[in-house]
Amino acid sequence: MQHMEMASRASEVIAFVTEWPAALSLEASEYLYAVETMSSMRLGFQDVEMFLFKPNLSVLLNLVGLIYCIKHLKRREQVLDGMRRRGVSEQLVWVKWLTLGRWSRGRRMRDETVSRQVSLADVVTGKEETVLRVLQRGVVHEVLRVCISTVDLVCTPGTSSTIRNY
Repeated sequence: MQHMEMASRASEVIAFVTEWPAALSLEASEYLYAVETMSSMRLGFQDVEMFLFKPNLSVLLNLVGLIYCIKHLKRREQVLDGMRRRGVSEQLVWVKWLTLGRWSRGRRMRDETVSRQVSLADVVTGKEETVLRVLQRGVVHEVLRVCISTVDLVCTPGTSSTIRNY
């Protein structure tokens, strides 16, 4: 009975992410809303592994589950094992964020768009610690916009910002 209840709860998050108008990408407010929804539902690690770490689901859902496990469940070590068991650890996602230009010699530099394609395993293991920090924080301080996508989409407004691909 409890298994069916958790499946129902997880399906709400899956529906939210997959039915979003731009199903190929999510802004920070959208994926962080999904993470907070999971927290309010009190999903456990096994629930996330069973319902969100599936290769046939969008990598965005896999990433939402990863962020939830690290941020709310504090299960960083188990996440990588769970993703490997489920065959999603090497899936790739694009993470882009727009940062406010720094001040240099009394002048404000241009805003900068940072774009990185990362595997879910790299986010968990710390190889992409900067990406994980940006994903967990969302839009705060110098970060003006965060977007995750399944492909290299233009998630930021067309400006004269510099684009750095790592």
